[in-house]
Amino acid sequence: MVLYFIYINIVCRDGDESNSNQTPLCNEGFDFFETLKISKTLAELNLSYAGLGTKGLCSNLANALKSNSSIKIIDLQHNRIGSFVVDMECLAEALKVNNSLRAINLEFNEIGSHLESAVYIKDMLKVNRCLTELNLDGNMISSDSMKEIALGLRDNSCLQKLRLWHNNIRSDGAEYLKKALRHNRSLKLLDLKSNNIDFRGTSSLCSVLKVNTACSLSIDIRGNPIGLSGRQNLYENIDYFTARRCILFS
Repeated sequence: MVLYFIYINIVCRDGDESNSNQTPLCNEGFDFFETLKISKTLAELNLSYAGLGTKGLCSNLANALKSNSSIKIIDLQHNRIGSFVVDMECLAEALKVNNSLRAINLEFNEIGSHLESAVYIKDMLKVNRCLTELNLDGNMISSDSMKEIALGLRDNSCLQKLRLWHNNIRSDGAEYLKKALRHNRSLKLLDLKSNNIDFRGTSSLCSVLKVNTACSLSIDIRGNPIGLSGRQNLYENIDYFTARRCILFS
């Protein structure tokens, strides 16, 4: 039998079933990661809610990803990886050398809780040449963290989708993204919904489409307080919008 997808939900209890303190990937997880190193057929792996950060298992996963050459998609949402800087460092180092992974979901991992976590993502983006989709939704990413990530995005040539819904990059973060996107030619979708971006940020993002005319980029800023001034700015720049180059707003 050939495996192409695994959803891990190994549950360990602390002895008292009434307590039901469920923690995926306890001791059993170590054997799994050793197997993962040599897997040649597994293409998709779901480790969401697996307690990777809280149980110190992220380094085991990172070591496996350094050797694995089959996984294309991995879901790591809700693992608190960003809360433990050493875990984020291990994962980022693995993604620097992994040549098979195309999409990684890191939503709700508290990456914005430590600036160092954003620095590790920056360093990874600068050298990774295979990742096409990165999901950082709901990570408490501030404008300072966005500055670091944007520096990595500037030098990246393969990422096509970057999701940043429900963070707090604000208009300063949008300005950092503007500077990065003047150089980036690969990004096709930038999701900035619900990031407290006001009309100043709208102006920065509009200038991206003006300057980077060679790109095909859709920017989603729905759910941001752009106000009447921001909407007016968008209407004034509507001539720069096409089906593949646009800013979505509400």
